[in-house]
Amino acid sequence: MAKRRKKILYNVSFLLFLLLVSLLSFSNLSRYLAKPQMVLAATSNVDEEILFWQEFSDRNPTYLDAFLELSQLSAKKGNIKLARQYLFLAQKVNPNSQRLIKVRKTLGL
Repeated sequence: MAKRRKKILYNVSFLLFLLLVSLLSFSNLSRYLAKPQMVLAATSNVDEEILFWQEFSDRNPTYLDAFLELSQLSAKKGNIKLARQYLFLAQKVNPNSQRLIKVRKTLGL
């Protein structure tokens, strides 16, 4: 009789454990699915990105990608003159950059 009671207690405990794990998993999954996962760049607008890269390039004046991003964003806003200025600054950092050449071709500048 004691063995049977232990076995029933073990089975009930195991089932409660499985139920708890299932509920926690479902709860976590439902939270994950409820919130849309967005990339940072997808949530910000062009002006915010420009501000970010301007501040970043002020702190890191030799970071080529900052000027290339600023050039692309300026062109996206329609400011071709400013896009050229940022390409010029990027060229001063690294005139032989393949990414610089690619961005220049992409923008048609």
